[in-house]
Amino acid sequence: MMNLFNKIIRIQQVDSTNLEAKRRLENGFTDNCVIVADYQTNGRGRMNRKWDSQISGLWFSLLLHIKKIQPCITIFTGIILHKTLSEILKTKELKIKWINDLYWQNKKIAGILSEYDNQNKMAIIGIGVNVNQYIFPDYIKNSAYSLKLITGKNVDKYIVLSLFLKNFEHYFQAFMDNGLINFLHYYEKHSYLKNKMIKLKVGKNSYKGKVKGISETGELILLMNNNKTIKFYLADKISILENLT
Repeated sequence: MMNLFNKIIRIQQVDSTNLEAKRRLENGFTDNCVIVADYQTNGRGRMNRKWDSQISGLWFSLLLHIKKIQPCITIFTGIILHKTLSEILKTKELKIKWINDLYWQNKKIAGILSEYDNQNKMAIIGIGVNVNQYIFPDYIKNSAYSLKLITGKNVDKYIVLSLFLKNFEHYFQAFMDNGLINFLHYYEKHSYLKNKMIKLKVGKNSYKGKVKGISETGELILLMNNNKTIKFYLADKISILENLT
């Protein structure tokens, strides 16, 4: 097994682990590492959405040297995180929601925010997992969940981190060599959106269709009413219209 991360940096409090990773890059730090924070004061997800980052959760960023940007690294990371949490939870109800979230029974328990520093050829992959929270702020109390609420007991977040890093290192070279090709079956099996009718918003435009899956490069494949398919790399918002079996 390759050894990707020789250093784990633990910080008691930070605005966000992704921002901390960027600051370290600006100061000349270019080693592969993991930055873990007990608490984030300004945790963010995609589209600059606020992420409640209580001390009971797991908040960390991977700082990783990659010569060429891999647009689907967010999806790869989501697959590895799903595998990790599934091993811990022993449940089949955990799902991967394109493009960067993990859901359990329609509630979000984890998210990923990937960025790329082109100058230093470094990927910054921020990961947040709701581990031992049992109370959430009003604005997310109906849409968020945690490992503790699923299992009924406290979960050691550093065991989660250790297992995730082990899995990430184990599968990383296969991803770098062949992209998502060897992971598509796993993704499709655990997809939250597969065969669902959705409304997808990109900028000022909206699209409605049935989710057929993802491409080898991580694009969401949407079947429109005219039986044509459209592929999307990103979306501002996804709303589920109905379930189809």
